[in-house]
Parts: sequence; structure tokens; C-alpha cells
Amino acid sequence: MAGLRRCLEPYHITVAAVNITNFAFSPDFSKAIEQKQVAQQRALQAQYELDQKRVSAQERVVEAEAAANAQVAQARGEAQSIVLKAQAQADANTQIAKSLGPDILRWRAVSTWDGRLPSFLGGSTPMPFIGVDGKQ
Repeated sequence: MAGLRRCLEPYHITVAAVNITNFAFSPDFSKAIEQKQVAQQRALQAQYELDQKRVSAQERVVEAEAAANAQVAQARGEAQSIVLKAQAQADANTQIAKSLGPDILRWRAVSTWDGRLPSFLGGSTPMPFIGVDGKQ
């Protein structure tokens, strides 16, 4: 712009600004600009796709961790349930054992016995515990 001012000064023309409105680049230069823009867009697209893959991978990690945590919680719940049931059964067995005496056990055996003696008695087979002599 300075060169243009010097050239026009002898004619008393003052140059305040220069605007170029109609210009054209060579086809090679235009093609290079277009290729640069295309390359930039491809790079942006590749970066976007990479970011999407990262987000998707992070989602899968979070889902896997949540599923693992849910399984751990379920296993702990089941284990607690088993322990509580076992404790309740042990307490019930203790109460039943305290309430059973020899007379009740005999009465229970007599009330459920069908009256038939075993058809086979071996060396290790116990005899029925109902006494024949009337002592039991």
C-alpha cells in the first residue's frame, strides 16, 4: 500500500484504503486450498469419531462396573440370607431339642409306628425301642 501512495502523491491523490474486489487464484492454488480444507475436515471427523469411541468405551466400562457391583451386592445379600436362615434353623433346633424328653420321644414313636416289626434283623440292626416287658 505504501508503494501505491508514493505513486499517486504527485497527482495529489491520497490513498486511505485499498480494496480488491475481483481477483482470482490460479487453479493449482485453488485446488491446494480446497485439499487443505478437505484434509482439515477429515482430521476433524477422525477426531470426532475417536472421541465417540472413547465415550462408548467409557460407557461400556461404567456398565461393566455397575453389573459387577450389582452381582457382588446380590451375592452378599444371598450370603446374608443363608447365614440368617442357618441361624434361625439353629435356634429352632435348639428350642426343639430343649423341649424333647425321653417320654415325648417315646410317645412320638408310638403314635407314628404302624405296629409292624422289621422283617429283617441283623447284627447291627437295633431292636425296636418299645419294650415287650412293659418297662419302656
